[in-house]
Amino acid sequence: MPEYRFADRAEALRQSSRKAESGIIVVNKGKIFPPLLPDISEECQIASKLSAETLQTGPAMGLTELRDSIVEFVAADGVACARNEVLVTNGAKQAIELACRVFLNPGDRVIVSAPTFATGLQIIQSHGAKFLVIPQDDDGMDVAFLEKELASLEARGEPLPKLLFEIVDLNNPTGSTMPEARRRHLIDLAKHYGFVILEDSAYRRMHFEEAPVKALKGFDDSGVVVMLGTFSKNLAPGMRLGWAVGAPDIVQRMAMLKADGGSSPFTQRLVVEMIRRGRMDEQIELVRSAMRDRCALAIAAVRRELPDVQFRTPEGSFYLWIRLPEGLSARDLTARAREEGVGVASGWDWFPNHESDSFLRFAYSGVSESDLEEGIRRLGVAYQSVTAEIADSSR
Repeated sequence: MPEYRFADRAEALRQSSRKAESGIIVVNKGKIFPPLLPDISEECQIASKLSAETLQTGPAMGLTELRDSIVEFVAADGVACARNEVLVTNGAKQAIELACRVFLNPGDRVIVSAPTFATGLQIIQSHGAKFLVIPQDDDGMDVAFLEKELASLEARGEPLPKLLFEIVDLNNPTGSTMPEARRRHLIDLAKHYGFVILEDSAYRRMHFEEAPVKALKGFDDSGVVVMLGTFSKNLAPGMRLGWAVGAPDIVQRMAMLKADGGSSPFTQRLVVEMIRRGRMDEQIELVRSAMRDRCALAIAAVRRELPDVQFRTPEGSFYLWIRLPEGLSARDLTARAREEGVGVASGWDWFPNHESDSFLRFAYSGVSESDLEEGIRRLGVAYQSVTAEIADSSR
C-alpha cells in the first residue's frame, strides 16, 4: 500500500468504521424503528408528476414552498422569521458545516459544552478551530462559567470566540433542557462578546410533553442565533433534509458555499406535501409516543440489568446517557458488549477533549421493543463480566 499524504483533518480519523455484523443489536445510533417510518407512496406520486421541478437541480436556498412551510413550522417554537431567513440544507449536519465555512478560519475559537454532539465536534474541529470547553450541569451549558471565561479572555487581550455550538433542547447526549433565564443570559453574552450561536434543535419536537420554553432563536432580537433544524428525527433519517434559520446575510452566504447543486427538490417536495396534507404533525406524534414507550421500557430494563449505573430520566429524545461506576471504562465495556452481541456507544467521543471515559450513550429509538430488552440484557452480561474482572484484579 502507498503512503497516502492525508490532510490533517483526515489524518486524525484513525478509528475505522465497523462493518455491520450479523446478530448484533445496534443501539448506538439515533435511528427510527422502521415500522414507524412514514408511507410516502402518495407523496412520491405527486413528486414524480412534477418532474420539471423535482428531477432537476434546485435553488440553492431551497424550494419556496418548503421555506414558507418552515417559517410556519418554527413559529410553533416561538420563532418569528421570514422566508429570506430560511435556508434548506441536507440535514442539520450540513448546516453546521456551512456555518463553520462561513465563520471560521483555522485557529478561531468555538464555544462548546462538555459533553455535546460528537459529529458536531468533528465538523468544527475539521475547520481547524480551537474549543473553548464549558461544563454542563442539569440545566445544560453553565452560562455563568462561560461568562467568567469570556471576561478572562477579554482581560488578557486574547481573541474572543466567533461561534458557540449548543443543543439547548434535549441535549444530545445528556438530555438536559436549558431554562428560559439561562437562554436569555446566553443571548446577552453573544451580543456583548460578538459571537454567533448555532442552536442545534434536532430533538426539540421529541419532548414527551410540550416543550417547556420556546426555542433559543425565539429570544433573539439581534440576529445572533442561527437555528439549525432537521426532519431526520421526526420524519425519516434517510431523507437528509434540514434547515438553518438566521439573519439573511448569514444564510445567504451559507447557500453560496453549498457544493451540492441545491438540496434534492424531490425530497423537498415530499416534505412539502406531507406538511400540506397534515401528515407531518401525525408523524411527529407517532414517533414521540413510540419513543416515550421505549424510553420507559429501557429505563426499567437498565435498572434491572445494570443496577449500579446512574442516569437522568429523559424528558424526550432517543437516548439514555448512562454514567458508569468509578473505575469502569466505557470503552472497555462497549468492546465487551459487542462480543456479547450488542453495539452501544462509549461517551468518549462526546467530550471535546476526551475528558471522560465514564459514560455510555444508549439509543432506544431504532430497534423493536423485544430487541431493546434483549440488547440491555446482553449489555448487562458484559457489564457483570467487566466488573467481575475489575474486582478480581483488585484482590
